[in-house]
Parts: sequence; structure tokens; C-alpha cells
Amino acid sequence: GKQVKSTYVVNGESRDLVKEIITQDKHSKLNGQQTTIKANNEITRLCDKLKINEEVKQRGAEIFRDVKKEKMTAGRDALVLSGACLYLACRESGQSKTIKDFMKHCNCKTTKFIRYFRTVQKTFEIQTEIMSPKKYISQIASKTEPPISTIIERIACDVVDQLKDKAGKDPVGLAAAALCYVCRSKNIDQPTLRNIAHAAGVNEVTVRNRIKDIEKSYKK
Repeated sequence: GKQVKSTYVVNGESRDLVKEIITQDKHSKLNGQQTTIKANNEITRLCDKLKINEEVKQRGAEIFRDVKKEKMTAGRDALVLSGACLYLACRESGQSKTIKDFMKHCNCKTTKFIRYFRTVQKTFEIQTEIMSPKKYISQIASKTEPPISTIIERIACDVVDQLKDKAGKDPVGLAAAALCYVCRSKNIDQPTLRNIAHAAGVNEVTVRNRIKDIEKSYKK
């Protein structure tokens, strides 16, 4: 039969439809590869900054690949999305990393980061661990000035063990409050509540409120 040329005319100029499609496809694939490279570089950068291990790093990259396959990168910031994937990998494996930790190194609004995180988590139904305050006690204790002793850390862990019903309610604030509560009970003046709150990256009001929770629930 008669072969029909796959051409069309734009502004009086004849164009080859097949060539246009091939060119667009190449550009699309190139953009996709560049997006993946940028995302992997961002995940690597955040892992270096936050001291995240290789296993969690690879899991974060895997989640991002799944996100890209589902075409969820369209209309979204790939760098923020990759950070959210890494944070989700941390939460999935029970790593003691908070959104505040990520926000120190991500150039975006917290609300946007959380929105991306929740969207990915919901889409892929990834289960996350409830973060225990105990995971943060040693981390906070080592950052205070002066550092808090391991004896106080152990007692603070006993305190939060009795408050399991409040474990998911601001675990970092509760960990800081437990340390502060134990220091006060032992008549230790330093570090102060302000110093502990600063080391934990939470405000003083939060620590005071969590101390009230401890005073209501903790049995010595």
C-alpha cells in the first residue's frame, strides 16, 4: 500500500513526527536520570551530615526509586522528596533521627517536608516505629554542658519506661524532661533546664510541660 509520511506542519515548517517523539523521549529519560542523580547526591549528603548508616541510606534511595516509578516526582521538589524518603527509612528502621535534625540541613519549610513524608508513607504503606524517648536520652546527655553522667541516664531511662503511654508524644521533649527531672531529684544544679532543652533542640516550655507529665505518672 501507499506509505504515509509521518510529518506535520508548524508555522509553515514541515516536521518529522517520529523524530520529535524520539527527541522528546530522550529528553524525558535524561531529565529522569538527572533527577535520580540529584536525589542520590542529596541522600548521601544528608547521611554524611546526620551520621546515618549505609543500610538506611540504601533503603532511602530504594524508597525514592519507588516514588519515581509511581511518577510522584512530578510537580514536587526532588531534593525535599529525597530527604523525606530518607527520613521515612530512618523511621522504618527505628533510627533516632527527628524532623528537626533533618531541618537543620534541608533548605525547605518543615510543613512541606512533613507533607512529602506523609504522602510517601501513605502511598507505600510503610510502617514506622513509635520512637522511644530512651533512644534520645544518651544523645541529649552527651550534648549538655557539663555532660550528664551515665548514672543519671540510666535513671532517666527507668523514668520513661513507666511512661510508655506517652512514648509517642514528643519523644525528644520527654527524654529531655526525664533527664531534667532526675537531675532535680538528685539536687544537681548543672546542667540547667535551659541547657538540657538546648541540647535536645526543644524549647523550655516543652520540657516543663513534659516534666509535669512525669510528676503525674512516675512512681519512684
